Amino acid sequence: MTTRPTPPLSRWQRLRRYLRACSFIEREVWDRPTRFSHWALAAMLVAALFTGWFDPSWQLDRHLLIGGMIAGLLLFRLVWGLFGSEFSRFTNFMPTSKALRADVASLLQDRLKLPTPGISPANGLISLMLWLILIALMFSGLMAYGGEEHLGPFASLVSFKAGETAQRIHAFLSLVLIALAGLHYWIVSRESRLTRIPLIRGMITGCKPLDPELPRDSERSAHAVWAMLLGMVLMFAIDHASKTLGQLPMDGWRPLHYPTIYQGRCGSCHWTIHPSLMPEERWRELLHHLGDHFGQRVSLTGQEAITISSFVLVHASEDWDTEAAHRFRKYADETVKGISDHPVWRKLHARMDPNLFATPPVNKPNNCPVCHHDALSGRFDRHAIHLPRPAGQLPTP
Repeated sequence: MTTRPTPPLSRWQRLRRYLRACSFIEREVWDRPTRFSHWALAAMLVAALFTGWFDPSWQLDRHLLIGGMIAGLLLFRLVWGLFGSEFSRFTNFMPTSKALRADVASLLQDRLKLPTPGISPANGLISLMLWLILIALMFSGLMAYGGEEHLGPFASLVSFKAGETAQRIHAFLSLVLIALAGLHYWIVSRESRLTRIPLIRGMITGCKPLDPELPRDSERSAHAVWAMLLGMVLMFAIDHASKTLGQLPMDGWRPLHYPTIYQGRCGSCHWTIHPSLMPEERWRELLHHLGDHFGQRVSLTGQEAITISSFVLVHASEDWDTEAAHRFRKYADETVKGISDHPVWRKLHARMDPNLFATPPVNKPNNCPVCHHDALSGRFDRHAIHLPRPAGQLPTP
């Protein structure tokens, strides 16, 4: 009697077998909340890295939205690390020095090893470091947002210089995060080969083949009610603290009232430039050469000259702590005549289509209020950037 050969499994069948439920020789080590937060956090981190590095500055909202989602997942994981099931708790992520040395030696020397009930000592340490880096990324991002944009809970507490430093730290920590994530993946792959257990599948299904004689009496179960209560308390506390800090007055920016004479005389030819966009020295130079003001002769009465000069000199860039004031405070050389000639302006607008500045409604490079809807306030927040569609261009389908 001949037996018919078994047909090969399709890719879908192999995937279903790979992700099957726990067999009789396996145990569900990782619970569903832990698995969900792990993969959701991994996906959000990839999105945050791409938006942080490659998105233009006027699309900062996407990076902030993803950062908020990461903060929520991180808060949940921190709470679940206290009240989750046995192998999701932080106590199982803190290895002893002896166990850590033995685990690292096995990985480096390529020796077969027995599977651990939960996470391995080396990966436990890496996971703790990843959480600490994520917390540091959250705080450095908020500090950069508060210092450079004067928005968020730290807007009244962080200066521009401190925010700029926080931004550099934020970028550096993102590289550290990538390095740790790569090390985490290398350890998982190495351990999967040495233990003959697919650990990535285990984090998807929660199953690991373990010795059935291992004691389970000491394993703690999850306390979802306590986790929900603590999570609600922390969310309320964070929301209250953020709103309280956000209501504090800002030292680096304030509302400014434009004199009618300044609006009438200067605003008749160009937009009423916020005085924080130029330093006092540059304003004095412009006022001293009104006879040849960009190819035109400007005549002011004595009262008009006093009003305009007093307004722009008192509120020059040295009196502000905004990003725009700091960026445009120093002019490169005497060849810089207007704002659009400044190297900073050119750098910030290098990725823009040159046709945007030559067609309606922008028409010229220094027509800032068309794209920066808060230009008259001097803030130039990235949230307030809305690029217009050039005249005659059809909407994108």
